[in-house]
Amino acid sequence: MGKNLFIIGNGFDLNFGLSTRVNDFRNILKNYSIDYINALDFLQGYGVDWNEYEQSLSDIQFDELFENYYIGPDYFSDHESDRTAGSDQIQEITEQMRGAIKSALQDMISIAEEEISEIEQIPSNVFDDSIIINFNYTSTIE
Repeated sequence: MGKNLFIIGNGFDLNFGLSTRVNDFRNILKNYSIDYINALDFLQGYGVDWNEYEQSLSDIQFDELFENYYIGPDYFSDHESDRTAGSDQIQEITEQMRGAIKSALQDMISIAEEEISEIEQIPSNVFDDSIIINFNYTSTIE
């Protein structure tokens, strides 16, 4: 008998009722903030379409972000921080964006991992003699 190829994505987790939908992620992201603004609202304000969030993260409108947050340098100031304040502010905002997204994703995965312990186990021989390509964030397939 030949090998079977299984390509596993989020549908596998959803089949078991795990909380890994985009709306689950959005609900968690609301708990984080960027520059004192709800992270979900902040990111949507910069062109992130959460229905396709992985792709849309690469399409964040950084020009608009720059326009809203960049503070021009004060070359006449005696303080180095006054000359770098604008770039420092943009760096801080992008770090907050990255941190909020990463933390919300980790939270979503943690919730799903807890839910995994409650699902019925699939017999281990189902995937015998198979090749599995797994695109999930969770350990469901394990």
